[in-house]
Amino acid sequence: MKIFIKLLFACFISLNLQAQTIYFPTGNFEDSDGDDFVARNLPSKYYNELWTYHINLDNGVQIINTFSINDFGSFKGRATGVKLSVSWKDGNTYVVNKEYDTSTFQANPEDNYIRLNPDRPYWAKGSFDDEHRLFFHNTKDGVQYDVDLTFYDIAKGKTLGDGVYKVGDNEIGISLLMPHAKVKGIVAINGDTLQVTGTGYMDHIYQNNLSSEIIDRSYRIKTGDDENGMYFHFLTLKKANLQVPIGYGVGYNNGNPFLITPSYIDRIES
Repeated sequence: MKIFIKLLFACFISLNLQAQTIYFPTGNFEDSDGDDFVARNLPSKYYNELWTYHINLDNGVQIINTFSINDFGSFKGRATGVKLSVSWKDGNTYVVNKEYDTSTFQANPEDNYIRLNPDRPYWAKGSFDDEHRLFFHNTKDGVQYDVDLTFYDIAKGKTLGDGVYKVGDNEIGISLLMPHAKVKGIVAINGDTLQVTGTGYMDHIYQNNLSSEIIDRSYRIKTGDDENGMYFHFLTLKKANLQVPIGYGVGYNNGNPFLITPSYIDRIES
């Protein structure tokens, strides 16, 4: 399936979709700060919140690391988690998930420090204005994972107003905290250690309901760099008859950032 994306370089206030209204963020397109990193952790039966790091390495290895807060309704209580996915050089994708009680969770805005448990070696820490480090070590199901990566030359994070989209009783918040960064460090699977370089990006999203209830599809698009490239994250919503997306992005023209907001999506099967 080929997906063609139409982009409108402006932001909406609200948009009627049959019986429901989408309210878009209020405020300006501006630099992010530590408050955009800190956990919202809102009260909700099906709350979830994600800090997602995407890394594309020059050797072809791809890594996705997600820290999360999740509610599971009546099934079980709120928990924190981390999921690491490594698309390795052997063609296999190795995935590990860990889960912890919320009582030990940390997400500090001063140094962008996130950690699920002080006794467990998975965390991220460091200024987005300087260097930010992502660390993960674990062995599960006979596979040992080691990730120690530093993000540097980080493009300034951007927010669109308060970052909050509302659809009925549903609330979704999006912040693009690292639209582009260079990456260096080591990655290893089962002791096969690679010294690596590449690029990465990261965003923070939360919602007060199950993704399956409000989100149809999620897209992250990344091209180029912070001179002449773009990164944006947008979502299409269920019951939105025209596939009107929410979300926003950062584009760059000779190093100057500008706002990208999508207007609609055409899906053409081929």
